[in-house]
Amino acid sequence: MAWIQVHQSLVRHRKLLTLAAQLSIPPAHALGHLVSLWLWCLDNAPTGSLTSLAPAIIATASDWTGDPVTWTDALASCGWLDRNSDTLTLHDWDDYAGSLIARRQAQRDIMRKRRAAVTTTLPPRDSNAPLSSREHNVSSTLAPRVEYSRVDKSTTAAAVPPYPPQAAAAEKGIELPQDNEKRVTADKTRDADNEKRDNDFCAALAQSYEANIGIMTPLIADKLKALAAEHHPPVAWATEAVSEAVAHNARTWAYVAKVLETWCTQGRKAKPSDAVPPDKWAKEAEFLRQIAAKRKGDAHGKPAA
Repeated sequence: MAWIQVHQSLVRHRKLLTLAAQLSIPPAHALGHLVSLWLWCLDNAPTGSLTSLAPAIIATASDWTGDPVTWTDALASCGWLDRNSDTLTLHDWDDYAGSLIARRQAQRDIMRKRRAAVTTTLPPRDSNAPLSSREHNVSSTLAPRVEYSRVDKSTTAAAVPPYPPQAAAAEKGIELPQDNEKRVTADKTRDADNEKRDNDFCAALAQSYEANIGIMTPLIADKLKALAAEHHPPVAWATEAVSEAVAHNARTWAYVAKVLETWCTQGRKAKPSDAVPPDKWAKEAEFLRQIAAKRKGDAHGKPAA
């Protein structure tokens, strides 16, 4: 079952209040219409593109009973829709639903591979052949061929055991049902372990990020989950990546993400400073330092030096 995140900051967000004021409706009603539209798009417009839809369809998907054109124009003017010369898309849709779409596609790919692995091509059916003959052809095709030794069993029966079906199936590239069940079980166990490690990693990094850098916004949280799902980094790297950013005076999410991507692709021993030019973060670090100095001066009732 699909779902979408609605963060607490959205209730009093500037764009939501502007939309409510423009349409003369309570902010709670505006939020409900937006959520209805987003949930509808998860199944009917997963790419976030509404270009081919008429305003009436968009209004119906949003449970809006007023004028459809007024509703669509209000969404675009308040920044909830991105309208260009010939396109109409949901604003920042990839940041909020991109991970869900990626998971759906990955699940479809896994199921397609599993079906291909267990599918066995049956021989052409002869409608004129007796039923017993057709059953014999099918059973002989599905069953793995088992070969036994032709050596005289009267003298060497104890020394030559029968050829096991598993070995014969492996030799001919056939996957037995019990082997497929083991593989499916192993895949489920591995997926569950990866999901637990990714959740622990995200929780540890969010805690360290807010303690040393700043607020973990919903957009950064979604990017963090996407990074964890793609690389499955160890949990210990969460605090180490934040410490690396603090040590280089680059307290930004972009630097932390670059550190983690470097470690995941080049190894933990790789130095992020080799992969990220130091001067790239110089201006941003200086900007953050000036803000901190200004806040410190305001706290003492005088401008910072």
